[in-house]
Amino acid sequence: MAGERVFEHLIAEDCDPWDAISEHYQLFAPGLRQHPQKRQDERFLATCKAAAIDGDLCVLEDCDDTLGWDWPSRRQALNAMNVPSVLLTGENYFRPDINARKTAIEALLKQVSEGIQ
Repeated sequence: MAGERVFEHLIAEDCDPWDAISEHYQLFAPGLRQHPQKRQDERFLATCKAAAIDGDLCVLEDCDDTLGWDWPSRRQALNAMNVPSVLLTGENYFRPDINARKTAIEALLKQVSEGIQ
């Protein structure tokens, strides 16, 4: 849930454009990790609650070596909210594994319909 943050804050228009762009990306651009992580986790869960999601599909690219570390704790927090989460790893941006995607989506839909097990 990092992509939606690109549009969460607008770039200031009442100052030097270069300063505004620099400050915007320094303060608000999504990144792999931000500290303290607790604040980002709380923001993620608040977004999930506000959207009243039924399930979460976490997709990690084959080159990802950090975001996956957060998934077990996020899955646990979502499970506590009765929201299932399924992890799909090793996705290649240029050669996606359609069968793996289908399997992950089917697993998520099953958990949504049957509840977390």
